[in-house]
Amino acid sequence: MSLFLRLLEDEDKGAALAAAVRAIVSGDRDRRIFNASAESFEEIPGAPFSYWVREQIRRLFNGHEGLENGARRVRQGLATADDNRFVRDWWETVVRQPSKQHTAWSPLAKGGSFSPYYADIHLAILWGDQGAQIRAFERAVIRNEDAYFHPGLTWSRRTQSGLALRAMPAGCIFADKGPAAFVPHDDPQTLLVLIAITNSQAFRTLVELQMAFGSYEVGVIQRTPVPDLAELDREFLAALARRAWYLKRKLDTTELTSHAFVLPALLQTEGATLTARLQAWAERVSAAEATLAEIQAEIDERCFDLYGFESEDRAAALGAQSGEAEAEDAGDEDDETGAPSLSVDPSRLAAELVDDPGLDGVVPAERDLVVRIQQVLALVWGAQAAEIEQELCGLLGVRDLRAYLRRPAGFFAEHLARWSKSRRKAPIVWPLSTASGSWTLWIYYPRLTADTLYKAVDRQVSPKISEIETRIAQLLGEQETAEGREASRIANQISTLSELLDELKTMRAELLRVAALPYRPNLDDGVQITAAPLWELFRLPRWRNELQKTWRALEADDYDWAHLARSIWPERVRERCKKDRSIAIAHDLEELYER
Repeated sequence: MSLFLRLLEDEDKGAALAAAVRAIVSGDRDRRIFNASAESFEEIPGAPFSYWVREQIRRLFNGHEGLENGARRVRQGLATADDNRFVRDWWETVVRQPSKQHTAWSPLAKGGSFSPYYADIHLAILWGDQGAQIRAFERAVIRNEDAYFHPGLTWSRRTQSGLALRAMPAGCIFADKGPAAFVPHDDPQTLLVLIAITNSQAFRTLVELQMAFGSYEVGVIQRTPVPDLAELDREFLAALARRAWYLKRKLDTTELTSHAFVLPALLQTEGATLTARLQAWAERVSAAEATLAEIQAEIDERCFDLYGFESEDRAAALGAQSGEAEAEDAGDEDDETGAPSLSVDPSRLAAELVDDPGLDGVVPAERDLVVRIQQVLALVWGAQAAEIEQELCGLLGVRDLRAYLRRPAGFFAEHLARWSKSRRKAPIVWPLSTASGSWTLWIYYPRLTADTLYKAVDRQVSPKISEIETRIAQLLGEQETAEGREASRIANQISTLSELLDELKTMRAELLRVAALPYRPNLDDGVQITAAPLWELFRLPRWRNELQKTWRALEADDYDWAHLARSIWPERVRERCKKDRSIAIAHDLEELYER
């Protein structure tokens, strides 16, 4: 036996060491002093220096089968080596089940924030024709393809927030950063049992013994022991896991970007005012979190029993859990994106009410968009709609909805943040504005076609120009007979309208220039590339700058795989296809590839 001192939790290491030495000399008990046999460290795979763990815990690695046992499998997934090309947020494109079409996209599990039991699969990967484009891309690595599209459990391989396995539905591909575990015959109850065990503090403790903090590698999960279960234990754990999954998914039905979305939070609660509904939502979230904590406590207690953790081991494991929660706040969010959010922030919840008011293509100016929002409020609140609108503006911190929509840091800034996940910026409502931002055209990304910009000019911009020209002509006529203050007022109006007229003509010229590139949008390119040619018409600086960089990259042939690149620079792309088979496949021009 050897003597070990553990001083990690003490800020004053010198004083802690002195106190521990005194305890050794006097024979007193001290939480920092451990006796362990160095040979017993070999019980744990990799023989970590686990002196602080009781020998009974180390022996679990020999007393139980690992999670990978022949019937159960744990696998690492693919690495595209170019996510910008092959991965999208699901709302950017049309996600379809695997097919022979090389443009088909499939759901992709690729890590995500700390979210045990449930998290929406918000990414999609280009996997048509069995991943033909990715296979032809030299740097891509495709692993364990036989496991694709099976239901399983997935987690973030690298994270500072702790291990959290969540359900991965059938039909998904999984990534290297989002490994997956599978059970025999894809049995649903066995998956539920396994998700309960792997999210227990007992399992997490055994995982942490084998690894450096923050890296949950496949091999570690494979080797971590899983206890043998009686049928009653299986039923008990499966029922708890099912409840946890259901509770988290129900909360996710308020998230606009989730597949589970039904209605915004303030439309899923009752109350005569928005304030009352905010309170009801906060109470619902609090009650759900309390129930989830109770479920987790029950799972932990049963799994401690199954593994044979004594009271001292349980206390140590639960203490480590508290430490992980503290570490999460300071964590490096490497793969931690896209988890369901349980926001109770009033301004955010209010903003979600006006985020996507049913656009059908192109909507001119804020006042027309406001009408749409008001129609929704009237549908829900009837005669109370005007009062609710006032309350809504108060929560948003604006005098009226038009001001909120027009302000660069208002609606679009929040919309951009909400519809951006996994480092992809993918807003679906685009405000194209005049230089001053005084007039805006709203474009709905999912309905974009090659004719959209021409229609916007013909139906919105040009009529607005004619309207202003007519008004200026009327004012010039009135100015001839006006005197004094009235003449000054008319002159100011003419000046203001003339400035707007010049801006609208500039906007029209830019829209026509982009349309004539030719601009043929394709949703498979994703939001950022599709919006890039229009970068000069966006007013939010960080988005405008991002799009300008993307446009420069398009010009420089960095994205010749994009459909937009082919429509604008067809000859350049055809030449590229001769040397790059993956790009040739992307454009259905594989016959050009010079093998």
